[in-house]
Amino acid sequence: MAALAAHQGGDVTSRSSVGIVAAGITARGPDGPTFQGVDLEALPGSLVAVTGPGGSGRTSLLLALAGRFRLVAGQLSVGGHQLPRRAAAVRQLVAVARARPAVDLDERLRVRELVAERPLLSRRQATTESIVAALRLVAVDPARDALAGELHPAERTLLALALAVAEDPAAVVVDDVDDGLTPRDLPWVWRALRAVAGTGRTVVASAAAPPDPEQADVVVRLPHRSALERATAARAARVTGGKGGAP
Repeated sequence: MAALAAHQGGDVTSRSSVGIVAAGITARGPDGPTFQGVDLEALPGSLVAVTGPGGSGRTSLLLALAGRFRLVAGQLSVGGHQLPRRAAAVRQLVAVARARPAVDLDERLRVRELVAERPLLSRRQATTESIVAALRLVAVDPARDALAGELHPAERTLLALALAVAEDPAAVVVDDVDDGLTPRDLPWVWRALRAVAGTGRTVVASAAAPPDPEQADVVVRLPHRSALERATAARAARVTGGKGGAP
């Protein structure tokens, strides 16, 4: 994949890369468990798919891996940094391309406006040149005058991905990569994600449906929230001898 990056113009090879190790990580929201007991081991430069139906905690897990969502149990290390103690360091390493609804492209802006503003807003090293190189890497060339909301769903996803990659992170997370796509569109997006991982960056992508086996190195499957709540209640009942309910 490094050869692909060189061929397409611009140096998009990551200067650093990170592995991710999670053991039994758990998070809770106001309404109960968000995700629970997740194990994950990803080598640097891996492509990780987080799959599950809506409400299974995919977005929260991505944000947790990026140092932006608090865990209540388990152990998580990103690039050797233990969370939550080293969350600030992890946030410097991991870019969030999309995590709806908090992080997403402004659909009211035109592509040229999104490209122009990224170097101004970036806390890392995004430049016009690095954005052009990242767009070439992920094989997308949206019309510069088009509104983000008018783009094909795959183009929107890959534009968000490219803008994040242009900041030169060691890892990137991107949510809902199959949202609005047909089966014919999906290989395009997974090839782009693989190309980014090929630069040495660790990529974590969420999707409702699992990818084909060859498209990801690691797949994390999350249950529907109702199933998670039933499992939590069953554990609580066992601990209390059947006298208690879910916490």
